[in-house]
Amino acid sequence: MGDLIMVGELFTDEHLAQMVSHPLFSLGVDAYSGSAEGPLARTVTSPLAYCGHVHYLTHHVREKKTLSLEEAIRKMTSMPAKRFGLRGRGALRVGSFADVALLDLERLDDVSTFERPVAYRRHRRAPWAGPHPLLEPFRRLGY
Repeated sequence: MGDLIMVGELFTDEHLAQMVSHPLFSLGVDAYSGSAEGPLARTVTSPLAYCGHVHYLTHHVREKKTLSLEEAIRKMTSMPAKRFGLRGRGALRVGSFADVALLDLERLDDVSTFERPVAYRRHRRAPWAGPHPLLEPFRRLGY
């Protein structure tokens, strides 16, 4: 039969704004990703795997101003880390192990679509894991 993907829009922008601004809402992306190249590139079925968090920031923070950048980041980092009991994660504190991604919200661009889900955002800076940079822009360093 091949692949069959059904996608529907269940919520309006107003519903989404209510959800993401709720005090108990924390963001998680329910998607899997393979690779942008090779045979695993065909396994990606949703743009959420590549740009779910980017869309959350560009749409709800930059465009709609539903949340402040600080609150949106908290709902993506320390709030889920606390909920899942990940001690020493999710916040920049002395003694914690922090994963950091530098970004410029004004230049951040959500480019992944359902027609083309495997699409890296156009603007990215190097993410860090602890004291180690993981990438130079578009080049993996191998940690």
